[in-house]
Amino acid sequence: MNVAEQIEKIQQLGTPEAFQKYLAELGGAYGFNNVAYTLKLPDTMENAHQVVMVNNLPDTFVDRYANLHLEVCPRFKSLWGATTPLIYDMKAHHEVEEWRKTGSKKLLSLISDWHDFDFYGAGFSFPFHGAHGEIAVFTFLSNSIDQTFIDTHVYRMFPLFHILTPFLHERYLAVSGCMHVRNIKLTPREKECLRWAAEGKSSWEIGMILTISERTAINHLQNAGRKLQATNRVQAVARAVLYKLI
Repeated sequence: MNVAEQIEKIQQLGTPEAFQKYLAELGGAYGFNNVAYTLKLPDTMENAHQVVMVNNLPDTFVDRYANLHLEVCPRFKSLWGATTPLIYDMKAHHEVEEWRKTGSKKLLSLISDWHDFDFYGAGFSFPFHGAHGEIAVFTFLSNSIDQTFIDTHVYRMFPLFHILTPFLHERYLAVSGCMHVRNIKLTPREKECLRWAAEGKSSWEIGMILTISERTAINHLQNAGRKLQATNRVQAVARAVLYKLI
C-alpha cells in the first residue's frame, strides 16, 4: 500500500456515498470484506446518543446491531473509551469462546449474529477521539479466523490502516455535514470570555479581569453564542466545552 496515494484519494472524496465505496474497496483490496465506520456524536439534549453507521454490511445486521447489540457489545464498550486499537487474532477468538460459556442471553445473541452474518473474522478496530467530542471506530474484518491470514494481512496491514483513520474521519465529517462545529472559529478573546463565564463570572467581572468594558465582554459572549448557535450564555458555554473549543 502506498499511504501517500491513499491519503490523496481520501482527500478527494466528495460525498458520503463515495466515502462508503472507498472504505469498502480499501478493506476488500486486502482481504477485509467487512468494513464499518461507527461515529458517536457528542451528546446534547437534541442529539442524545446519536450514532452514525457507515458500512458494507447487510441492512438486517446493521439494524439489529444498532437496536439490540451496540449497548451490550463488550468490544464497543471498550472501544468507546479506548485510545488503543483492538486486534482480532486467535487470542480474541478464544476470548469470544469464553464469552459463550459465561455470557448473558444478550451477549450470546450478539455472538450468534456475528456468526450468522459473517462478522466474525480476523482484523482490527481503531478508536478515534475527534477534536469536538465525537468518537469514531473503524473496523476491518475478514470472513474467517485463519492464522496464516492473521500473519500475512492483519499484523502486516495494521499500522498502515491505522495511519489512514484520522484522514478518513476528517473527510467523513467534511462531506457529511453531520457536525457543524467544523466551521466554528472562536477568537482568542471570545474563548477567554467563555472560560471566565464557565467559572461563573458576570459580564462586569469578566470585563474587570480582562481589562475591557462590560459592554465589550457582553459583545464577545454574544458573538460566541451566535457562532455556537446557542440561545443563551449557559448553552454557549456548554457547547464550547462539549466541542472542546475551550
